[in-house]
Amino acid sequence: MIVSRTLHPALGTISASCISLSSFLSIAFEGIAFVTLGVVPALIIVGLVGGHARLVSWGHTVSTSHNWQFAIGTAGIIVAGLAVGAGWTWAKRFMFTLLGFSMLGLIVATLIAWIAGKGSFIGHFNSFAQPYTHNPDTYHATIAAAQKNGVNTHPAFSFAKTIPVIAVIAGISIYAYWSTFFAGELRQGNSMKTANRMGAASIAILLSVLVFAAIFFSSFGKPFLTAANGGGLPTELGSSAAYFFLSAAYVNNTAFAIFMVLTFVLFWPVIIAETMLQPPRTMFAWSFDGIMPKSVAKVTRRGVPLIATVITIAGAIAAYAWAVYIAKNFFQVIVYATLAQLITHVLIGTSAISFPYRRRALYQASVSNKEIVGVPLVVFAGIGAILTSVFLYWAFFHYPFFGLQAKQNIIYWVGGAILFGLLWYFGARMIRRQAGVDIDRVYAEIPPE
Repeated sequence: MIVSRTLHPALGTISASCISLSSFLSIAFEGIAFVTLGVVPALIIVGLVGGHARLVSWGHTVSTSHNWQFAIGTAGIIVAGLAVGAGWTWAKRFMFTLLGFSMLGLIVATLIAWIAGKGSFIGHFNSFAQPYTHNPDTYHATIAAAQKNGVNTHPAFSFAKTIPVIAVIAGISIYAYWSTFFAGELRQGNSMKTANRMGAASIAILLSVLVFAAIFFSSFGKPFLTAANGGGLPTELGSSAAYFFLSAAYVNNTAFAIFMVLTFVLFWPVIIAETMLQPPRTMFAWSFDGIMPKSVAKVTRRGVPLIATVITIAGAIAAYAWAVYIAKNFFQVIVYATLAQLITHVLIGTSAISFPYRRRALYQASVSNKEIVGVPLVVFAGIGAILTSVFLYWAFFHYPFFGLQAKQNIIYWVGGAILFGLLWYFGARMIRRQAGVDIDRVYAEIPPE
């Protein structure tokens, strides 16, 4: 809304088009993570702990079969879509319940690592692994195997290598933007108190994750985690060194292993459901502005834009099919999603800079009308958003790690989204003008939400 009302309606459709593409690609990435980081190691660890060779075999099959990955990931996308389509009350229950369950698993794993300590973990892990690796010291064998393959398990600080890590963290951090759609659904997006609470909650979660990570590195051993995640684990144990996998291996109990894998696997449908909140809101806004048929935004008795939700599920599955069958690697999908979203961030940053001056009355009536040395705070935020976006584009194109060897492909994707937004706006404008409607006047109004 801020882009179309502050800069130009065509730029608003470009912004919405890019972030919708980012949403579909993000869901595709989350679907891949759901299968490859969740389901595959879940089957393997439950099979290993319980002595079920068939489950282990299924895990290896899914890890190499695109068809199985597509089928399982599509099922997860549909389940998340059904939760969103069931209405906001049920969607909140779905997301909050599973998110709480996932956090419980992370806390349990952290307590186990903290209480056990490194020595106890090494002994229990070796006891768990020996029947399969036939090695009494699989822990140190994992480190040795990784070192043999060129993995530095005791890396020194390197500023040059820190830059791409910063890009990864910054790229992931911008996904906090999805919480704006969540806040919008809660009908409290314009409350400064709610914004402060969400900010405090985000900081608390970040600090908690840092503490959890520190405990895991201390108790499991940094060289071991580096080696295990670098391909040093024996093939008999799979390739995952996730916290739920190692915690289940430590306890070595089937029921506990099932509990731990569920706390991780069920986290991903929550993220998919949250990401699905964005595209229907774009379609709803376009219908309000008269550049999309009103039927797309028609809601059910539970207030669900059913057609828009179905379109979102279909678009997500199509993006997921591309991610599974065509995309070259795991990182390519999330990098494409991030780069598409950064176009929106640049436009929003530009809007933030111009908003206090082009929409002075609205700015003064908003909750963000704070100033520093006479300059609106949103101007600094806008400049920061643009500079961050420029840095991320440079980093993603500069470092081969991010999988952009064929750089023209992302240009086609992002350029296509921009072109789609332009054609959609001017096409709708022409069609509506033939019907005697000037949609430019609509963009002079501010929607109720």
